[in-house]
Amino acid sequence: MGCPDYLAIGYITKDLLDSGFTVGGTVNYSGLTARNLGRGVGVVTSASPYLDLKEALPGIEVVSVPSSVTNAFQNIIVMAHASSSSGPWPKESPSRQYLRSGTIAPSSN
Repeated sequence: MGCPDYLAIGYITKDLLDSGFTVGGTVNYSGLTARNLGRGVGVVTSASPYLDLKEALPGIEVVSVPSSVTNAFQNIIVMAHASSSSGPWPKESPSRQYLRSGTIAPSSN
């Protein structure tokens, strides 16, 4: 590839889920969107060699600065005073264990 039409610079991330992870991060979402719109895309990022960037960003030219880890995020949704038709979290939920650890607590507002 020569000069890309769209260049994204930033971290690709591993977004943690109860069932494993999905690839995330602004460079992932914006790069794939630009590619799907027919643009030539280049990404400059940093990630662990254990994350297959060719698989994560197919059709995108990737330059990666080696890192011992890939940035990871886990979104935890806490609803202190909300009702839900789906019922309570299962007892084995990692989110529930995290809340019980006292690291964070639901807002009293």
